Formats: sequence, C-alpha cells, structure tokens
Amino acid sequence: MVEVTLISTGDMYSNVGRFVSRKRANLEALAITKNEFIKGFVRNNMSELDAVINNADFNELINSDRNLSNKDIESINYILGEMGYKLLVSFVADDEENPDSVGEGLYEYNIIDKSFIQNDLPTSTKITKSTTESLGDTLIKIVGQSGLFNPDKFSGIRNPFTILLNNIKDQERTTGSIQGMTTARIYSMLSYMGIDVYVIVGMQ
Repeated sequence: MVEVTLISTGDMYSNVGRFVSRKRANLEALAITKNEFIKGFVRNNMSELDAVINNADFNELINSDRNLSNKDIESINYILGEMGYKLLVSFVADDEENPDSVGEGLYEYNIIDKSFIQNDLPTSTKITKSTTESLGDTLIKIVGQSGLFNPDKFSGIRNPFTILLNNIKDQERTTGSIQGMTTARIYSMLSYMGIDVYVIVGMQ
C-alpha cells in the first residue's frame, strides 16, 4: 500500500517532526496513480498548509486537474520544506502499524529503505516507542533489521555499527542517556547506505 505522511519539522533538513496527517491506500483499488493520490492528500491538508504557504498559484496547482510528474511532486515537497513541513511517501505492508496517526506520548521511527523498492516506492517499516522507553534498544533494532553488513556474508569484515552500538549500551548504562553525536553518526551511516530514519512525535 502507498502511505503519505505530513510532518511539521521547522527545518527542511531535519529528520524529526511533529505528526500532522497520514493516509494509506491501495491504488489499484482506487484506480488512481501514485501522484494523483499524493496531490489529493496535499489538497485535503490545505487548511493546515494554507496559512504558511499563502500562495494563490500554489493553491491553484493543487486544486487543478493537471497531472503531476514525480519531479512536480518533489518540487512541491521542497516548497513545503521551506515552510517547515515535509511529505514522506513510501510503500508499506497492509498491516504496518500506525495506519492513521501517531498517538500522543509516542515516538514513531519511520524507517524508509530506498534500496528496497516496491511499486516504484521505497519501503517503510515502523518502530513505535514511548518517551520513557530506551532509545538505545530502538537504535539497535533499527540497525539489526536493516540488513546491512549481513554476518553470513561479512563475517570477516569489520562492521562499522558494532563499536557505535556498544558505545550506546555503555552510555545508557553509565549515564542514562546517549550522546547526540553517536545517534547522529548512526543515522548518517544508515542514510549513506540508503536508509533514512524519521522520528515522528505523536499528536498533542
């Protein structure tokens, strides 16, 4: 299924944002294209976006019958990014968690794997945790399910995640928290290898 999520980031380059809206659908059942679905999603969220975009031409484009290309969608996402919003578009399993929203007091780790393409979209999986649960355990799970440095094939080659994950365990055990630089390094390495992690803060 195709899933589109709108988050409010404040900074277009940030991977942390507040949940705004989400919609998931089977495009074959709806008999529409991916870009028609995305455009309709943006149109349905204009009450949230119009106050910050405030551009009649943008409104006209979103409400028009014109077909949008992949490049048009990326252009729209850039415009949204400048205004502190971001569209996350991915393919998800029918039973993937959080189909409609992210609950209050929860963090959703939206793991978008650009090396695993289904229906012309990167595949997304989710990990949801409360604000009191261990970040270290979540990061270890994200790296573990990434498929990177498969030990059956890379057993004799140094895994660059191993030292960082061990550092995370030590930091949480001794100080109760994890250094931001260590977390950022893990996210950066994952992104370099095609996996982007977005942390979505649940509805207030």
